[in-house]
Amino acid sequence: MREKTIKITQSYYLSKLKLILALSSAIITTSANNVLAQNITIDGTLSPAQTLNGPTYTIPQSVGQTVNSNLFHSFGQFSLNQGERANFQSNANIRNIFSRVTGGYPSNIDGLIFTQNRSVNLYLINPSGIVFGPNARLNVGGSTRGSFVATTADALVWSNGSQFSATNPGGTSSLLTIVGDPSGFLFNHRPPQPIQVFGSQLSVYQGQSLLLLGGDVSLDNGQLSVDFTEGGRIELGAVAEPGTVGLTTNGNILSLSFPENLAQADVLLTQESFLDVTAGNGGSIAINARNIDILGGSQLRGGIGSELGNVDSQAGDVTLNATDAITFDRGDAFSNVEEGAVGNGGNIRITADSLSVTNGAQLITSSAGQGNAGNVIIDAQQVLFDGTDTEGFSSSAFSDVVEGAVGNGGEIRITANSLSVTNGAQLFASSAGQGNAGNVIIDAQKVLFDSTDGEGSRSSAYSDVEKTAVGNGGEIRITANSLSVTNGAQLFASSAGQGNAGNVIIDAEQVLFDGTDAEGFNSSAYSDVEEGAVGNGGEIRITANSLSVTNGAQLFASSAGQGNAGNVIIDAEQVLFDGTDAEGSRSSAYSDVLEGAVGNGGEIRITTNSLSVTNGARLFASSAGQGNAGNVIIDAQQVLFDGRITNGNFPSGAFSLVGQTAVGNGGDVRITANSLALTNGAQINAFTRGQGNAGNVIIDAQLILFDGTDSATFSTVEQTAVGSGGDIRISTNSLSVTNGAQLIASTRGQGNAGNIQITTFDKISVSGTSSINGRSSALFTNSNSTGKGGDITINAPLFLLSDNAVLDARTRNDGNGGNITVNANIVEVINGGQILSTTAGRGSAGKITVNATERAIINGRDASFDERVARFGTRVANVDAASGLFVRSDSLGSAGDIEVNSPFVLLDNGGRFIAESRSVNGGDISVNAGNALLLRRGSQISTTAGTAQAGGNGGNININAGFVIALPNENSNITANAFSGTGGQVQINTQGIFGIEPRLNDSINSSDITASSTTGINGEIIITTPNVDPTQGLTNLPADTVNTASLIDSACSASDDKTGSQFTVTGRGGLPPSPDEVLNGDAVWSDTRLTVAAKPHNGSVSRVTTPQKSSNAISIVPATGWVFNNKGEVTLVSQVAQVDAYNVGSNHVACGKP
Repeated sequence: MREKTIKITQSYYLSKLKLILALSSAIITTSANNVLAQNITIDGTLSPAQTLNGPTYTIPQSVGQTVNSNLFHSFGQFSLNQGERANFQSNANIRNIFSRVTGGYPSNIDGLIFTQNRSVNLYLINPSGIVFGPNARLNVGGSTRGSFVATTADALVWSNGSQFSATNPGGTSSLLTIVGDPSGFLFNHRPPQPIQVFGSQLSVYQGQSLLLLGGDVSLDNGQLSVDFTEGGRIELGAVAEPGTVGLTTNGNILSLSFPENLAQADVLLTQESFLDVTAGNGGSIAINARNIDILGGSQLRGGIGSELGNVDSQAGDVTLNATDAITFDRGDAFSNVEEGAVGNGGNIRITADSLSVTNGAQLITSSAGQGNAGNVIIDAQQVLFDGTDTEGFSSSAFSDVVEGAVGNGGEIRITANSLSVTNGAQLFASSAGQGNAGNVIIDAQKVLFDSTDGEGSRSSAYSDVEKTAVGNGGEIRITANSLSVTNGAQLFASSAGQGNAGNVIIDAEQVLFDGTDAEGFNSSAYSDVEEGAVGNGGEIRITANSLSVTNGAQLFASSAGQGNAGNVIIDAEQVLFDGTDAEGSRSSAYSDVLEGAVGNGGEIRITTNSLSVTNGARLFASSAGQGNAGNVIIDAQQVLFDGRITNGNFPSGAFSLVGQTAVGNGGDVRITANSLALTNGAQINAFTRGQGNAGNVIIDAQLILFDGTDSATFSTVEQTAVGSGGDIRISTNSLSVTNGAQLIASTRGQGNAGNIQITTFDKISVSGTSSINGRSSALFTNSNSTGKGGDITINAPLFLLSDNAVLDARTRNDGNGGNITVNANIVEVINGGQILSTTAGRGSAGKITVNATERAIINGRDASFDERVARFGTRVANVDAASGLFVRSDSLGSAGDIEVNSPFVLLDNGGRFIAESRSVNGGDISVNAGNALLLRRGSQISTTAGTAQAGGNGGNININAGFVIALPNENSNITANAFSGTGGQVQINTQGIFGIEPRLNDSINSSDITASSTTGINGEIIITTPNVDPTQGLTNLPADTVNTASLIDSACSASDDKTGSQFTVTGRGGLPPSPDEVLNGDAVWSDTRLTVAAKPHNGSVSRVTTPQKSSNAISIVPATGWVFNNKGEVTLVSQVAQVDAYNVGSNHVACGKP
């Protein structure tokens, strides 16, 4: 569009130049002829023909024809040389003087046209053309009546059909039928001839009209004006083909009306030409043409003049109607309320197929006095504002209230198919006085703001309240099919004074903000409260099908003064924030309270089907002043945060920050989505560096993936902060944290760390490590200060921690570490996965609690652990290669505790529950396994004090399990040891314990239970099993013996002199002695191994006990067998009768064997 407009404008220049040269030649030729000939002649149609004498040509009423209040003159020629004057005389009752020129020669006016009657209108009609030279002047009528009309029409027409024709002076229409004012101008020859004004200064009295209507109408350094005080009207019209142009009379104000189907010619203003209707009231300008060119410093001036007007004054409008193109090139149109004036300014109205405002041209409505500025209203198919002039003034359309003025600014309204604001051009509404700034309203199919060649001025649309103003800013409203803001262009609403900034409101199908300009200014939409201002910021609201903010472009709302920052609100089907500019400036949407400001930050709200924030782009809300930061709120179907800036320092993400100089709380980051992916180093952070609490990270999504190196969600209290960290709260169907991604809540300042709370309806999987920095996928809370570490709480049907991933709650200073609680149906910690709670300071480590309603599995090792440690050193979070639950104290703080509650607990392949301390008491371990605790292949449950060969008592191990089972030779151990302190207590309450025994010391060849101290007092082992009564369930034998012979078949031939058949019963139970008795349920299994009683060592106590029912009960020792009772139940028993096999053999009496 821009190239097309430039080409059209150049063609205009060429055609106008040819026209000007031709007319200049005509003036020179005609002027030369006029030296030899008389300039004014009477043609003889209305009175006898004659030649009037100059240089002062007196034109009496008698040489014309009078009809009522109208006077008609008919001239053969009508021209004036320099220094000449034409004096029209008429009686006082004459309202209109109609003068036609019929001789076929143009009228060349370079002198004065004068009417003796001070209350009369003058019409000059010459179809052959009219030229006003540099000395042409008008003195027509007066302030009560005195309009001047110059036209190259063929005839004047009246509403009753009457005509006053210059091309058919002897026509059939009688002047006697003419009554009142004419109703129009008839053009019936082709083409209509031009009207030219060369250096002329033509003016009419206040309240009067000056009309030029012809073919092409041009002004070259020409000046048309209406005297001050009471405004009049200047109108230019250009006609290209036969037709009738209407004329409307409203008092002394004359105006033209053009039929829609009438082809029009061109109007051209060049060489600082101007039309001026500035006055105390009224004053309007209208131009109607095919093409209108306002060039070379030319101006259209309207409004209320300085020191003029009153409270009821209303300036007229500047109206331009073109069927094709309107061009302002280093030309202006303005309607102002000038300094000292009182009254409201008029509007600038432009209707065209295309409008070009270039090279510093301006359309202006302003108020410097007491009154409202007018509006700039544009309706065109194609609109271009482009560039600046040599002094740096932007091509622009604006409305403002200047400093010292009292009044409201007007609006900039543009309706177009295509609008381009390029190379430093601007659209704006502002206030520096006492009044509100106006709005900038755009309704177009395609809108482009681009600052490629701004040369210090950025293409923009804005509304602002300046530093000296008392009033509110206006809005920027854009409705479009597509909007592009590129290469540093800007849309903004700001306040630097006492008043609220306006809003930036965009409603478009496709919206693009892209890039920066050569000086590094971002393409942007923003609303701000500037330093020193008192007022609230406006909002950035974008409704679109697609929004892209790329290559360093930004959307933001900020406050540096006393007031709240506005919100950034986005509602779009697809939203993309991507990348940075060449200098590393990040594509962003943000809201902030700057240092020194007093006020709260606004919110970032995004509602979309798809949101992508990639390659270092960010969404953030911050506060560095006295006020709370805003929230980042996302509601989407799909959300992707991916990547970071190439140098690695700036991740893509969503952030909430309380800055170091701030006094206020951070905002939340809240995400509601169907799916959320945080990948390749992207982050979601809420942190505080100042005096205030960090915000929360709250996520509610069906599917969540955190994946890759440095991909993380943080809630952080930084070292300079005084305040608590926010929580990380996640509710989801499925959460996966993989390949080194992390969720972290930490404190390094004066405040508690936040908590991590995750609830899922399917599973949580935390797995893997980063291949780049060796860090584990993790859920991590940390206290590195006096503040308490945050808690980690997991609620899920399935929790899977695998492949070196960790849950880690630690403290490194005086604050206590947080607790870790896992509530799930199934918990699996496998392949080097670890749950850790540690302290390296004075604070106590937190507690690890695992509640698994079905099973808890701790299984496997990390085969790559040694390699990772060698490569990445301390960045490896795992304590060793084993899967497990670990609590540890490496300093003066107490080690935490471990509690596991599940029907079935399995530790396999080196799985561990470990509580260790270097020099303080070891932590406790509690395992409540309703059905069974199973230890396999080198698994351990261990609480150890004094790992640094220092003091500290061993922690306690409490096991409540249906059965405790291990394989004897797999080196699975339960240990409560110490170095110089007392060994811990191992207490086991179980139905049965198998494959693992209490021992004085561990052995790699057996599964052991120990509670020892290297240099101190051993702990104790207490194993509690159920009571068993040895006499319970015994069967009384019958008193009478059985004749066995009666029970044996008489057939003896089977023995055949050999040994007869036998049946052997061993122990109690088996078949009853008599077939008449029921089966005995006392079938007994016996452990035939020898038992070894534990012996005390160094004063320690290690004992195995079972409780007694009463003082009379038989003492029970540990079970060595089991019994099936008469109900089919299994009961463990301590002793089984040691019996020899008894041969029950019987021979029939008929057999010969005993």
